[in-house]
Amino acid sequence: MTTLLCKTQKQVEALINEFQKVTHTKFVSHCARNYISNEDWQPPENVKIFFERKNCGKICIPFTGSPFAFIGSKVLNCHQGKDENKDRKKKNAEKQMESSEHDYKQRRLAIQNTKKVDCPASLSITRVAVFTDKKFKINGNTDRRKRNSSNLLRNCLSKKEHVKLENRYYVLVPKLEDHSGHPLTGEAALTNKTTDKRVIKIIEEISKEDQVNGVPQMQKFMGLFVENELFQGLDPLQMLERNDLPLDKDVRNNLDQVQNHSMHTKDDRINLKLLMKGWMEKNPQDKFYLRINQEPQEILLIYQTDWQRHLLHRYGQNICLMDATYETTKYALPQFFLAVRTNVCYIFVATFVVQRETTEAIVEALEMLKEWNPQWKPSHFMLDFSKPEINAVEKIFQGCKAILCNFDREKVWNEWMNKTAHGIKDKNLPKKLLRKIASSDTQVKYEQALKNLQNNEEFQTNKQFQEWIQTTWLPEAKRWVTYFRDENIQVTMTTNNGIERLNEMFKKNFLNNKKESSLCFMMTVLVEEFLPKQYSKYCELNIKYSSKYKQYNKMVPPFLHNRPRNMVLHVLKRYNAPLNSAHVKILTSTNFEVKNELSTECFIVSLGSVDAGMLPSCTCIDWKRHKLPCKHLCAIFKSGYSWQDLCPQYRNNPLFTLDEICFDNSLAILNEEKERNVENNVSDGEVEDAVTEEEEEEEEEEEEE
Repeated sequence: MTTLLCKTQKQVEALINEFQKVTHTKFVSHCARNYISNEDWQPPENVKIFFERKNCGKICIPFTGSPFAFIGSKVLNCHQGKDENKDRKKKNAEKQMESSEHDYKQRRLAIQNTKKVDCPASLSITRVAVFTDKKFKINGNTDRRKRNSSNLLRNCLSKKEHVKLENRYYVLVPKLEDHSGHPLTGEAALTNKTTDKRVIKIIEEISKEDQVNGVPQMQKFMGLFVENELFQGLDPLQMLERNDLPLDKDVRNNLDQVQNHSMHTKDDRINLKLLMKGWMEKNPQDKFYLRINQEPQEILLIYQTDWQRHLLHRYGQNICLMDATYETTKYALPQFFLAVRTNVCYIFVATFVVQRETTEAIVEALEMLKEWNPQWKPSHFMLDFSKPEINAVEKIFQGCKAILCNFDREKVWNEWMNKTAHGIKDKNLPKKLLRKIASSDTQVKYEQALKNLQNNEEFQTNKQFQEWIQTTWLPEAKRWVTYFRDENIQVTMTTNNGIERLNEMFKKNFLNNKKESSLCFMMTVLVEEFLPKQYSKYCELNIKYSSKYKQYNKMVPPFLHNRPRNMVLHVLKRYNAPLNSAHVKILTSTNFEVKNELSTECFIVSLGSVDAGMLPSCTCIDWKRHKLPCKHLCAIFKSGYSWQDLCPQYRNNPLFTLDEICFDNSLAILNEEKERNVENNVSDGEVEDAVTEEEEEEEEEEEEE
């Protein structure tokens, strides 16, 4: 071992850091005694005086003639030495197993569960105070002279006289041979090397300021920091050898530590209650409900903002969407999102977390939301094929009809048919026949499509397939066959992809795919980041589509002014078709016959009737798919009729108008939007394209069909 001398604490830290880098080792604190770190230490009257320390298994201090006193010492062990926290880890593991806070997902088995290999190497630091006054210094190493000098020093201390002293740190560093059980040279040593503390500090600072979101961005920033600031001037080979860039797991762990330090306690239940109390004080108009029971184990968390209630009342009377998602927290808890299709985008209008996905749990949550929104009476709900969800919705909302999402329906079909045990030989033909049933829009087409399926060889020979169709799907035909869909649904919606995309965006872009996040972290991100940005986007787009923001092109008919962009683009494309009054034949005051421009085929168009309770309609495919003005209805507009001639129930649909509530704080919203777009290099067109992306994809799918 080698003893090195330092005069300040900073010199000691620099010495140890350099020693660790050169030797590819790391030492962690084992114990610290007395006043090793106290910068204000002063010698007491009865201080023990020494003149030397001979070899006694500790740091040796040679005789210099000046007396000194020991202030403190510290021992650092190799980080792969003995596991000092073994018992504490065992107790924590037992405590965690007994905890009944929530249903917790089982951790993966750690095949190599510790880096400790009982390495005996240690590094020692001894701090002494050397009294440098000449009157205390002796020339000879004799007992009498040492005794006289000691008495004189103590006498001065007792009289509170000022004495000069100098701090000295003696550092005893081990030899490489003192290490055992782990490599110190080659790639293996670099792999086990820990990250530079300066890099970790920068990670923490950036995380607290929310400058970087996620591990990839942080790694990119760290690469620039290490190259341009930490080791400026070093060639790439030297930087590679130093191995100071953190691993992804190190970055992730440090990000999690910053997150955990922001919490009040480690108890998720207490943190959640404290957070909700703060949110309620800040926004008293928002609605929160939290109940956590230990016996029986149960949780119910419901959250809805004031603006979400407004959007639910405005857009949720005709059809709502509900979807359950998992892996938003480390607990095995289903999180439900209630969403609506607004005039410009899909948006969450409520969320709730329950212990299990059961009818009873969903009913209780929906009852609370119904109490918060007494005017909310949806006629339809679009859901996945989940019995608990269907039963809960139709129990709470009398007369409400649950319909199935086409995407989820196809997913369930594929999963069932792909299982070898079900014995489906030719998967394509049965799925094609099932799709024909689903798209049947008349009773004749439905019966013929069903007959074709029943005559199929797979259906007749495979009893499992036959039973599955007859017991699972045909009894629920009213939920997935077009013929049974209500004609008065004012929104053409066949899938809940809109809410699926919101779920994906929330988990990927905001939670950073952290499946081990706490419930507090998830709710904090949802309440303070995700939902405010979604509402800001909703307001921005409503403002941008207004003539107060930009004047409309003269080529756009006046009835399309101040309407959502996706609707304007859809109708304008049909309005420019070569149809006019010459193709229109008046049948009644509200019914017309419109001849196609390319053939003799005619279509019956109705403007709708309030008295008859009928919405506008057209017999063409375009109307049935979109429920938006087709080229035949636009031809009637060119014949002297206008948008105001449509029945009020249709023309006043909130999906066709801009939300006036967005204009209350329009200036602030537009400024925020422009600043964000400048920062992210996003143009106005890109924002609009993102909103209409789903409509364009649906049109492409329909053209392919």
